[in-house]
Amino acid sequence: MIAECAERIITLLAKLGETNILRLSEHLAERNVITYQALGWLAKEGKISYQQLGNQIFVALHNDAPPPSVDPTGERSSP
Repeated sequence: MIAECAERIITLLAKLGETNILRLSEHLAERNVITYQALGWLAKEGKISYQQLGNQIFVALHNDAPPPSVDPTGERSSP
């Protein structure tokens, strides 16, 4: 479940560029606890970065993260 959510986060961030961390679960229609576990996994692997602007935190793909292999609908994208 967490791995699937991590893949969906990568796909979403590839599409949006960045998003407010508090809105990420809404974008994914996922529970906060799963989203934050997936974010932790991606952060540990160096695939995402965080930026604080004022009192808001934004998350984005790290510059050398691999391109997504699955789009937000769960279908494989063609290379």
